[in-house]
Amino acid sequence: MVGFGVNNGPTGQVREAKPGLFVGIAGGGVEVATRSTRSHASERQKRIASLVRERGSVRASELTDLFGVTDETIRRDLAHLAEVGIVRRLHGGAVADHTREESNFDRRRREHQAEKIAIARAAAQYVTDGSTIIVDSGTTTVQLARELQGKRDLVVVTNAVTNAVELMDNPNVTVVLTGGVVRPATYGAVGEMAVANLNELRVDQAYLAISGISIEGGLTYPSFEEAAVKRAMIAASSEVILLVDSSKFGRDSMVRVAPIEAVTRIITDPGIDSHMKSHLREVGVELVIAIPEAAAVGTDLAEAALDPGPVDGRGNGHGDETAPGPKGGTSGVQGQRQQLGDRDR
Repeated sequence: MVGFGVNNGPTGQVREAKPGLFVGIAGGGVEVATRSTRSHASERQKRIASLVRERGSVRASELTDLFGVTDETIRRDLAHLAEVGIVRRLHGGAVADHTREESNFDRRRREHQAEKIAIARAAAQYVTDGSTIIVDSGTTTVQLARELQGKRDLVVVTNAVTNAVELMDNPNVTVVLTGGVVRPATYGAVGEMAVANLNELRVDQAYLAISGISIEGGLTYPSFEEAAVKRAMIAASSEVILLVDSSKFGRDSMVRVAPIEAVTRIITDPGIDSHMKSHLREVGVELVIAIPEAAAVGTDLAEAALDPGPVDGRGNGHGDETAPGPKGGTSGVQGQRQQLGDRDR
């Protein structure tokens, strides 16, 4: 390919590119893009992406000095990284873009594992024999599916093949799959079939997973299709219970699923901040704090702390109580169950 570029130097000359080269216009002169140059650009963009992930933000002026290239080159690099969802451009630089990030399922399952186990065990205490529930796809909800093994006469509607596999060994649990197209990122089914089938249901509870939750953005998720399924789950349920570890608070993903007020109860770990606690109190959402076992030995061992009293939130009113153990005893760890607001929907 033959291209032309204008040299903005003193001579102001126009240079003709040789075949196989592309000459681009830059503020300080002509840049010739060969295969080698493109390779350098790719390596530079990888380094910029690494810097943004490490530091959270970068300034364009710093990058021009670091790589010894023009402002225009850095602008192109940042534009490319923004297009693929790695950064979000700001005036004079860029910040890490978490709004479209959906990490590998197995890696997410390992993150905050003790907290997720504790949250799932706390959630399982709310599931009563003979009920019909929805269990969303996700790394915390798949742990909940494991915790339902002892339940009887339970109907579980799920969009996740991982949840179905966990539940199939229990003959007392009926598993209903929503149908749809399974996404590798979550092993959850999405699409018109999943949403249409959920729209025909009315269940006792929905146990929901989410990518981000904030006061301004509400419940958010990086996938349009998954967000649509979650909305249908909320609409189908008398009670919506959100299972979310505290790392998700204060984060916004790309797609808004629902306002926080759409949730009946949030089960999380002690890392939730006081500002969010106050907001939940204001909007009348019940909060359950599940405390992980201090030292989980081996694999999936952690205990959730939960009020042993009735689910209506009366308890003993002191906030610090001992959770029921798996067989009716006590777990030996302390927890908090906070009834926030005047309603328990």
